[in-house]
Amino acid sequence: RVYVMLTNNSRRTAEQVNRANPRARNVHGHIVEIIPPGAGSARVDHAATEARWGIFIAAGNDPAFRKFCEFLGIPDVAKDERFATNGARVINRDALTEILEKRFSSEDGHDLTRRMLAVGLPAGPVLHVDEAMAADHTAFRDMVADIGDYRALNTPIKLSRTPGGARTRPPRFNQHGREVLLARGFSEAEIAALEADGVIVGARRKA
Repeated sequence: RVYVMLTNNSRRTAEQVNRANPRARNVHGHIVEIIPPGAGSARVDHAATEARWGIFIAAGNDPAFRKFCEFLGIPDVAKDERFATNGARVINRDALTEILEKRFSSEDGHDLTRRMLAVGLPAGPVLHVDEAMAADHTAFRDMVADIGDYRALNTPIKLSRTPGGARTRPPRFNQHGREVLLARGFSEAEIAALEADGVIVGARRKA
């Protein structure tokens, strides 16, 4: 399957990922979705993506769509009045899907992505979690935080003087409660009284 975004309004675009179907998604009113032959019989809003070569392509406006079609060797598709504008493509999504399904049926998604990026067309492979965590780009962006036996995603915000990122493990329940109260001016005696009165809870209460 190839998931192609042909829209100039991506604010409401959403991807729905779950354990059972790691590449499931919800349909969008401004997106034309492509499911190449062999990727599964479900061609509806929440169709599964099983192919390892799944990719996401963004042709976010009409000039980009024309460049996209030229790259694919089907420039006449962009000239067709059914697909010349984003609104027309959405209305005629079934016809466009059929054309692009045939064009993509023999493509390797990772190779296609590299070729598209080389000519300035935004595209990227849709990866499983383990593939994404091991990707070169993920390492370059320092997007995995390994702190002892703790591993999680790092922050995507990378400022030059304040790069941010995880530096410690997430605290346990009330791990720093005493330190925080002391820093705010509470005395040891006051903290002990709060603990005795049940105001400060040192362990999670059982439901």
